[in-house]
Amino acid sequence: AVVSTQSTGGKKPDLNLNGHTVLKFEISNEDYNKMAELPSMIYRFENGTYVYILPPIAYPCGKKYIKFGHSVYLDDPLAERLQSLQDVKDWYCKSDHPEARKHLSQKFSEIFPSVNVLSQQLDHCVMAMTATGRQYIGFVQEDVFLACGGNGKTAKMALEIGYICAKSIVAGKWDYDLNEADFRIVYRKD
Repeated sequence: AVVSTQSTGGKKPDLNLNGHTVLKFEISNEDYNKMAELPSMIYRFENGTYVYILPPIAYPCGKKYIKFGHSVYLDDPLAERLQSLQDVKDWYCKSDHPEARKHLSQKFSEIFPSVNVLSQQLDHCVMAMTATGRQYIGFVQEDVFLACGGNGKTAKMALEIGYICAKSIVAGKWDYDLNEADFRIVYRKD
């Protein structure tokens, strides 16, 4: 989320930035073919935590990966609270996250015990978490519209959020069948 406080009248949306880790598991062509129909999913464990799983993807380098990400919640012990632009830069430059690698590797083995992992590739991402747990979508002022705060769940809804934004901007007011108040922008008190 990139938000100019100039365009929001000096107010800052109440967002927390959390660094999260994803792990891509390289699989064989044989496993790739067996798992080709695997859907995107969220796999919940008995303790309430979960991993999200993307189906096997063939990358331009020729490798096939299954992508895993861990739970998304504010007190996730594998997440790192980021306070500044430098924190975000440092997070993306971090070479490893041993605890997340271990956790995601164990979960992968639990879910897919017969899949032979050829290699792993660890990546980092940053999630903008809102105070409401829902995306902030709406007019900040007459000529400024804001959509931010994915809460780690927005990629799968990006097209529809874009549609909400486009319809509302063209209409000059909220123009969607969901309740505008559910997506209200909450600002920081400081």
